[in-house]
Amino acid sequence: MKGYISIGGIETILLAFLITAVHFSLMVRYRKKEGLIDSSIFSIIGYIFQSGSLEKGKTRCSASGQKSRIILAVAIFAYIVYLDASVKYGLDQIIWPLVLVFFGASLSEVVFSGGKKDHADLLKWGTFYAITSVFVFARYLVLGYPVLPVLKGAMIVGTVLLMFLLLMQKRSAT
Repeated sequence: MKGYISIGGIETILLAFLITAVHFSLMVRYRKKEGLIDSSIFSIIGYIFQSGSLEKGKTRCSASGQKSRIILAVAIFAYIVYLDASVKYGLDQIIWPLVLVFFGASLSEVVFSGGKKDHADLLKWGTFYAITSVFVFARYLVLGYPVLPVLKGAMIVGTVLLMFLLLMQKRSAT
């Protein structure tokens, strides 16, 4: 097995448990220390990267913009790491759905966080779909897979979603 670290099954489980325990204890300790109510990893990362000059009573208008930029930067960095590991070590295809779920969650946090609560208009959905399509196309290009079938599929799915969203928008307007 070229390029892989060979460890047994028990060591893998113990390693995963150790990493999870360390992460959990650090997050709990940090939340208690800083008095954070929201336990979301994105809000913790946003809190860490906030400017130290902010006072407790003051708020900034660009706090949500800063949070969105941080989330997007973390997502892009993780995606680049995933692509690099896929090219160098030939990661299994089973990891790809997990990567898609992570990017979908982080991008939905970025795209749908602004504006009214529970309000997602057609432009936001189009932006979300375009960004996720770029992530999928980049993966296929980097790994050397054929892009044309994916492009055709994305166009068909995008057209169907557009029609569905237009119908839902008309239905909610009446």
